[in-house]
Amino acid sequence: MLIGAHESISEKINYALDRAKADGCDCVQIFAKNPRMWKSPEIKDKEAYEFKEKAKKLNLGPNASHASYLLNLANPDLKKRKFAIINLIDEIKRAEQLGLFAVMFHPGSNPDKEQGLKFVIESINDAIDKTKEMKALILVENTAGQGNWLGSTLEELKKIFQGVKDKSRFGFCLDTCHLFAAGHDIKNRQKEFFKEFDDLIGLKYIKCFHLNDSMFGLGEKKDRHEHPGKGKIGKKGFEQLMNDKRFKDLPGYLEAPSGNHKENIEYLRNLKK
Repeated sequence: MLIGAHESISEKINYALDRAKADGCDCVQIFAKNPRMWKSPEIKDKEAYEFKEKAKKLNLGPNASHASYLLNLANPDLKKRKFAIINLIDEIKRAEQLGLFAVMFHPGSNPDKEQGLKFVIESINDAIDKTKEMKALILVENTAGQGNWLGSTLEELKKIFQGVKDKSRFGFCLDTCHLFAAGHDIKNRQKEFFKEFDDLIGLKYIKCFHLNDSMFGLGEKKDRHEHPGKGKIGKKGFEQLMNDKRFKDLPGYLEAPSGNHKENIEYLRNLKK
């Protein structure tokens, strides 16, 4: 697996690439806009060109962006949901502009899960339809199952998958912390989990990973990241994942709670046999 990290775009967006290279990354994940605000300045063409050229020069990729935390494609409020779709489309356009291979997002929350899943599917189809000329993939990130959040079970992910019309630009980003928190035992039953995913959806639709350990135990539904090997998943879970040849060409991005990307990247690389 290619190992990268989520890097800050503070000061200048392409500084994230310098930070990634300094940390020893193969690839990088960024926010293409402020993740806690709806509106952000447009990315200038010159800035986008510089980002793409520097990524090539530093041999970093495939690179991706994480969409705003404010997005809720499952929102029962139609006005708010339409606003979320507009912002997802903006995220896709930014990813395309920067030459990123994908943009990932949490599907959202709704107390009525069946209704929420229906809205998520409709929203994704709308976003894909309105960005037909683009190449950037649209990836749903699995969730930890907290509250009314959707996308923590394989059954929910399968429903979303089945509802997406154009699957050529669709896939999943699997977060290891979220999987474990939601009750998927990727520490002791990792092979069984991926077999079930393959049977229900297909492994080819896993496009990247978030390489996060979990501060809390299996099935506790708490989204609290820990450094790889230092949480409840531990060395055993990550060693299996790092040596699964089926994912050797996929990017995995660290989202450590307080940096230390360089140390964590070295740790994961040393797990490879």
